[in-house]
Amino acid sequence: MATRIHKRSIKKPEQMLVTLPAPPPGTPATVKKHWQAVGQRGVTLGTIAETDLPALLLCARSLAMVEELWDAIHKVGFTIPTRHEGAKGNPLLRQYSDAAAAALRLLTAFGLTPASRGRVTAAPAVEDDPLTQFGA
Repeated sequence: MATRIHKRSIKKPEQMLVTLPAPPPGTPATVKKHWQAVGQRGVTLGTIAETDLPALLLCARSLAMVEELWDAIHKVGFTIPTRHEGAKGNPLLRQYSDAAAAALRLLTAFGLTPASRGRVTAAPAVEDDPLTQFGA
C-alpha cells in the first residue's frame, strides 16, 4: 500500500501590532472612538495582529451600536405605550441585548474581559524594521 505524503505549510507566528493603524476611511466618529479604545488596549496586551483588524472594526461597530441604542432607550424609556393605554417592553431592548452580546464575544476574543484575559496567549510584538521602507 502506498503512503501518501502530505505537504504541510509551516505556519509563521503572527506578528502582533505595536502601533494601532487608523480606522478605515469613512468610519463614523463613534466607531473611531471605540476603534481607538479597544484597539489600543489590544495592542498594549499584544493580542491584535493585522489580520485581526476586520474583527476589531466589527467590535468597534458593535460597541458604537450599544452606546447609541442605550441612549435611544433612555430617551424613550424601557417601556413604550400601546394603542390601548397599556405598555410593552421597548423593542430596542432586544437590539441592545444582541449588540451587547456581539461586542462581548469580540472583546473576549481579544482578551479584553476579566475572565478572558488569562486565557488569551499573546504573541510577542515585533517592531517594524525601519530599513524595510528602503527595500533592505
